[in-house]
Amino acid sequence: MSSITATQANRDTLMVPDAAAILKRFYFLCRELVLMEAGWLASTEHWEMKILLPEILWQDSITVGSLRQRVLELRFPEREIDLSPDEGLVALWRQLYNAPDAFAFSEALRRAIKPALRGHFDQERVERLCTLQRNARVDLAHDRA
Repeated sequence: MSSITATQANRDTLMVPDAAAILKRFYFLCRELVLMEAGWLASTEHWEMKILLPEILWQDSITVGSLRQRVLELRFPEREIDLSPDEGLVALWRQLYNAPDAFAFSEALRRAIKPALRGHFDQERVERLCTLQRNARVDLAHDRA
């Protein structure tokens, strides 16, 4: 007996453009996060946070690069990643730039931003997107044959 919920079943039926749109949204949000982390680094006074923030920034930049590459693979041959449908979300996300100080920014990262991203990047969802992508490649190869 399967314990897959209706929501999970619907996610399993995403088409490649839908998966690309989801990953594109994550790409824009994570890219903005890297820019914010870099911007707040200079004004961070707390020594431990000043040491930790570059590592977080580096890890997030690797994630951004991977997301960008994946979006471009899914949207091939189109090479442009358009922000237009997600402008409002990214504008809201950019409000974190306006944190009153570096401590508030780091607390927002620790208590809200990173847990939210971690929840959306869980292994099960990533595996589903990879499965969708593999199935799309098989379908594409079959159509070409």
